Amino acid sequence: MSDESPPPPEAGPTPKRRKKRRRQEGRDPAVAREASAEAPPEGEAPAEEVAAEEQVPAFARGWPRDEALDALVAAFEAGDYARVRREAPALAQKTESDAVRRAARELRRRLDPDPSAVYMLMAAAALLVFLAGWYWLHPHTP
Repeated sequence: MSDESPPPPEAGPTPKRRKKRRRQEGRDPAVAREASAEAPPEGEAPAEEVAAEEQVPAFARGWPRDEALDALVAAFEAGDYARVRREAPALAQKTESDAVRRAARELRRRLDPDPSAVYMLMAAAALLVFLAGWYWLHPHTP
């Protein structure tokens, strides 16, 4: 027998541990999904209303229900921004509801560029013109 001890383990990065999800005791995940699909918990809306609510973007969830406004929100989500630019001001002018008018104006405003980005673009263009003029107007010696 030798008096040698085993070599010490190499010091390296410790592996990260993942947290495990705990299952509810006594419930199979498939059974839990079926039970949740059958009846919504108390105080929640039915699945059809929740599905319709999930299709509306987060910024439009508090807006009033109006057919023309819902069509514009759907066009906004689909990327048809030309339609939104064209029809949102018209909807804001012809509707009698203040809430729909504010919502149509807000939807149109969301398509406008950020004012700070516009100012930075103008400043960059002015700097480019200034530096180009400075280069052309001052003589260069070889």
